[in-house]
Amino acid sequence: MMLDNEEIIRELYAAAEGRGTDIEKFVSIFSEEGYMYDIPSGTKFRGQAIGGSIVDFASAFPDVHRELFSIYVAENFVVVELAILGTHKGELALASGTLIETR
Repeated sequence: MMLDNEEIIRELYAAAEGRGTDIEKFVSIFSEEGYMYDIPSGTKFRGQAIGGSIVDFASAFPDVHRELFSIYVAENFVVVELAILGTHKGELALASGTLIETR
């Protein structure tokens, strides 16, 4: 059975959840042309860089959870409105500098 675009996106986000993060599966869901767009930094992650960004985020927020509010599908384009929540427990390198854990 072939998944529709919304089901694929839900599977994608499930692969990036907290301690159950499956980076290989997460990256494999993207097509050759696919990318993950980090709007705040203006960065488009492609290929293995997609996995690296998820690993970095999971290191800084080991209990990360993505709450999907809306998924908009138009043919082969998918836009997700979400909140990413987690407890900050490590460093996270950002375009604007490194976000460090404070206690």
